[in-house]
Amino acid sequence: MNRKHPPSRLWYFVIPLLPVAVIAVFGTFLFWHVKAIEDPWFRIVAPKALELSLSEPGRYTIFLENVSSVDGKVYVSQSISGLKIAVTSVETGQPVALEANTGMSYSYSSHSGISIYDFDIETPGRYRFEAAYENGASEPEVVLAVGRGFFQWLFITIVAGLGLAFGGIASLAGAVFLLVFVRQKRKVALEGRPIAG
Repeated sequence: MNRKHPPSRLWYFVIPLLPVAVIAVFGTFLFWHVKAIEDPWFRIVAPKALELSLSEPGRYTIFLENVSSVDGKVYVSQSISGLKIAVTSVETGQPVALEANTGMSYSYSSHSGISIYDFDIETPGRYRFEAAYENGASEPEVVLAVGRGFFQWLFITIVAGLGLAFGGIASLAGAVFLLVFVRQKRKVALEGRPIAG
């Protein structure tokens, strides 16, 4: 009687391919989660003055986006020389202190930026954001992005993604290894069993 033979040890070569699949899943996970930060951020084509509705207290960061896309138009900027930025509470008329910050940068999708200022707000509400050249010029146009908690959010996303990737690799590799091991043991048992005449 013919018996179906279990898969050979070539199945062990499947295991190294599993990280490729899991890393691809991780890359997709990270891409879509990082892309999601575009929506809650404020992007401002300066020089311009407008009101921002800041719904949460805390620290906000202003970035110069040296490569950006707003309403289908691409902007490339390397400097904000001569551009003065001010943030003022609409309710109280009090200016918000800006602190220089040049230690952060990012690059994803069609945006890359470098941090230029931080500011803190204690009370959510409406704030007037104004960016204007000292000489009143309207050019060159630059894109400024205002966001909160970017790097904390990105850190959590990366840690979660890595956990998914390595957990997936371990689980899939273990499952394949166990399957092959059990079938090999079964094959050895079948080959060693005498055939009834």
